[in-house]
Amino acid sequence: MARPLRIEGENLWYHVLNRGNERRDVFVDDSDYRSFLNTFFSCAVDFGVEIHCFSLMPNHFHLFLMTRKANLSRYMHCAESTFCSHYNVMHERVGHVFQGRYKAIVVDTEEYGRELSRYIHLNPARSSRLSGPDLRTRLRTLRSYPWSSYRSYAGLAPSAWPLCAGKILAAFGGESAECRRNYARFIKEGLLKETDPFENVVAQSILGSDDFVDRIRQLMRPGARYDNSARHARSVITAHDLREVLLAVGAEFGVQEVEFAKQLPAPQHRSARRVALWAASRYSSGLMSLEEIGRRMGGVGGSMVSNARGRVDADIVRGAPDGRRALAVAARLRPGPSTPLALSSEADQDWIDMYQRLVAYHDRHGHAAVPPRFAADVRLGAWVERQRLVRSGEATNARPLTDRQIALLDDLGFGW
Repeated sequence: MARPLRIEGENLWYHVLNRGNERRDVFVDDSDYRSFLNTFFSCAVDFGVEIHCFSLMPNHFHLFLMTRKANLSRYMHCAESTFCSHYNVMHERVGHVFQGRYKAIVVDTEEYGRELSRYIHLNPARSSRLSGPDLRTRLRTLRSYPWSSYRSYAGLAPSAWPLCAGKILAAFGGESAECRRNYARFIKEGLLKETDPFENVVAQSILGSDDFVDRIRQLMRPGARYDNSARHARSVITAHDLREVLLAVGAEFGVQEVEFAKQLPAPQHRSARRVALWAASRYSSGLMSLEEIGRRMGGVGGSMVSNARGRVDADIVRGAPDGRRALAVAARLRPGPSTPLALSSEADQDWIDMYQRLVAYHDRHGHAAVPPRFAADVRLGAWVERQRLVRSGEATNARPLTDRQIALLDDLGFGW
């Protein structure tokens, strides 16, 4: 299964989970639990992270946290590596402690914040290892379990760590004793009816309302750190609705969608149709299959959509008219001004030609990290390295990159 995508941004909330290597127990005794919490809360202070809920189970952990900066991966790397180093020393062992990289889902707290806190806090009570099947035993486990933030939320005991409980408790009226009792009743209700807050997760990465998912998509489109195993997730998150793509094509060619969306358009609209098939394949395939796109475009097969994309890609490389129009449509679909790249000189055209070679490399290999001495295309490898030098100001006799050029490279996940 493909990995979920890493999404980072300021003031984002995450549900973070990781399990012990080979699902083995991580927390052997109380000192392991304390070491984990001491480390993660200490690193949270250093990285500006707020931990709102936690639940440590013998072989895995749950965290509900918020990052004030776009630095979740740096925070988790610091906290996990510090804890694992100490853990291996204390247990006289070597090797991995956790089974792989952590999972992190961006959460819409207005829609799912309360439910997710309940899910995390109910983990000990729902565990067959820690609790029994009857309600009374599960409640007793819930109230007595020391390695969860529930006791602090319910007013049963103060937290030994700097827990940020106020924002979740605000949904229950505040942090008074009565509000904490209301929260405890809310958690108890969860023992009577089991719900799965993750049923509506998008691309294994986002949990929220439609509006929230759209906001995260806009955050991702300018460029995200590339992870080849998360390629499908990123395509789902950053995909454009087909209607949006066809509107961009219509605006570029000055025609109505009905004129180029049918199977046999008039001769003057054939270029618009070719570019439309190219754009739909490139920008909507995260939401629709090529077959579905073909059906919407006059009932053609998915192979015709794929072939049209290949022909227009070739036009882009050659600088043919349809290739120029395709680039203009692409510019309309990216965030920012809806004007295409201005081609004011031969140097501009050369830049676009090289950019399209990079696009082809990206489509073939799944990333834009071309080696400086790329044997299959030495010129492309040198050009990619030069873009980094130009942006950093280290290149001689070079015009600065425009905002549009930077946006185009960012869209491929270009590593600056």
